[in-house]
Amino acid sequence: MGTPPPAGAPARLLVIPFSHYCEKARWALDLYRVPFVEERFLPGQHTAAVRAALSGARLDGAADAAGSALSTPVLVLEDGTVLQDSSSIVAWASRVHGENALYPHPDVAAAERRFHDGLGIWTRRLAYGFCFGTPALLRRLIADNVSGTKAQIARAATLVAGPLIARYGALSAADETALIASIDRELDEVDATLQQHSHVVGAAFTAADLAFACALAPALLVQPHEGCTAVYPPLDVVPTRYRTLAQAWRARPAGRHALAMFATRLSAKPSKGRGFKPSPPGPGL
Repeated sequence: MGTPPPAGAPARLLVIPFSHYCEKARWALDLYRVPFVEERFLPGQHTAAVRAALSGARLDGAADAAGSALSTPVLVLEDGTVLQDSSSIVAWASRVHGENALYPHPDVAAAERRFHDGLGIWTRRLAYGFCFGTPALLRRLIADNVSGTKAQIARAATLVAGPLIARYGALSAADETALIASIDRELDEVDATLQQHSHVVGAAFTAADLAFACALAPALLVQPHEGCTAVYPPLDVVPTRYRTLAQAWRARPAGRHALAMFATRLSAKPSKGRGFKPSPPGPGL
């Protein structure tokens, strides 16, 4: 079994805080007021904690096309059951705490999977390309999402290995063009859907809307005051190309819908008992 929280304590949610897949899990838990303690890690620092959580665990859900066997988010429940993958966490929260309200029709799960396995991967790669390819922007992303000690460790690592990280993260012109084209095709489809329906599937908020909004968040650079708990760089500090793309996508019906879904979170309070647990320093990026 995974290492459960102490008796009476909230569930443990292991995250990379700026991951939009982790944002998806947080949103579902907050929606149903599920108490949890968030343990934050940077990429590369998360693997030991995830491995420990999965060791001998009773799994409900597993790694998917968007990640590896040691990906976040991972939710460890009070009985030691471990849910790995954001879709598994959303489905569990909806089933156990929401009378399955997020999945009123089979089409919802299919749409959620499409956004998870396609749009989410494309926007993550594009955002990482811009942020990892710009060391100063990467340092800001880290500092805005982790504790002071972790930020200091990562900042030192990026100062030393900045050129290597930039070369690894930067996108080629061909890759950038292909990613943008893939995102635009998906948004074309959602734009068309929204001409007929108020939501991505049907007439009410479902897991499809949640998955779509989170998958698009890095491309739109959704901010905390707009309802996103992951902290992305503001539009005015990112490279001009990134800012131009984000503004154009925000102006589309699909982009406006994603922003409207995030806005619904502003009127909801975080989960009772939600908190953050400092995690031990790990290797730098």
